Parts: sequence; structure tokens; C-alpha cells
Amino acid sequence: MEPNPKPAASAAAMKKSGKDSGRNSPADDNDEEAKDDPSITLGILGDANCPVSPDDTEIEYCMIYNIGKIQGLEKCTKLRRLGLRKNRIKKIEGLDCTPILEELELYDNLVSRLEGLDHVPKLQVLDLSFNKLKKLENLHNLPALRKLFASSNRIHAVSDIGLTAVDRGTGQASRPATA
Repeated sequence: MEPNPKPAASAAAMKKSGKDSGRNSPADDNDEEAKDDPSITLGILGDANCPVSPDDTEIEYCMIYNIGKIQGLEKCTKLRRLGLRKNRIKKIEGLDCTPILEELELYDNLVSRLEGLDHVPKLQVLDLSFNKLKKLENLHNLPALRKLFASSNRIHAVSDIGLTAVDRGTGQASRPATA
């Protein structure tokens, strides 16, 4: 067996180039590439594999669950943190019954628009790094938001976000804490 003439890129090299996500490659520039792969079985938040409880204050389902939609949180009124990194979520939705949510982690999904955040006024941290965002907008209705992470997106416009400091190199935005 001949050795592979091209060694695989290291994780550090991929991260440095902004491609440490399997779904954040040049091929993904075409929105058609973001469609669900029919060979992938999507997980369902709230089913037997991804259970949620009304008493949950924190829910974390990352990578192996392939969750395609935020749903099933109707009874999770105590939820403060929702971590859904490395899934297949295209749209921010289903947060209507989570009024005290403080942290939402959607790192490495397929989100293309900032929407569906009208019912989470206590949100302090929002991580949307490695998604498909082209614009940062519609964050003015999040008065508690202190940190926004949006690195490795395709952002070309920033408007009406209500944050005072934006580091375009890292994609991190923040609002100073008020006294």
C-alpha cells in the first residue's frame, strides 16, 4: 500500500485558515450545498435520543445528534443555557417559551439569518460562529446581550445590532456592562 502523498491538514492549520468545520469549506459558498443530505438522519430535540425536561436549566446536544430544528422546548421555561453546537440547524426558532435564556450556542450549524430571537430578552451570550450568516442585524431587541460570536461566517454587512464594540478579525462583538 502506498502512503498518502498529501498528509491531512492539522486541526490547528484548519482553524487558522477558518476551515475547522466540515461544513465551512469553499464548496459551501453555494447555498445548494447547505441542503440536508438525505443520507443523514436528523435528530429531534425532545425525542428519546435528545430528551428535554421542564426542569432543565441547561440543555446540551452537540455534534453526534444532527439536530435539524430547535423545537420541543415549550415546557422548558427554566432554561438558561442551550448548547446545540455542530448540528444541522438552519433557522433560529422555537425559543418562544424560553424567556430567561441567557446563553445560546449555535456554533457550526447552517444558520443563514438572524431571526427568532424576539422572545429571549435576557440573552447575554450568543455564539453563531461557523454558520452561513451574511449580515449581522436584528439584535437591537436583546438589551442584555453582552457577547456575540460570529467568526467564520460570510458577513458583509452589520446594521442595527446595538453593540458598541465589534472586532472584525475575530467576529466577537460586545456591549459594556451597565452599572
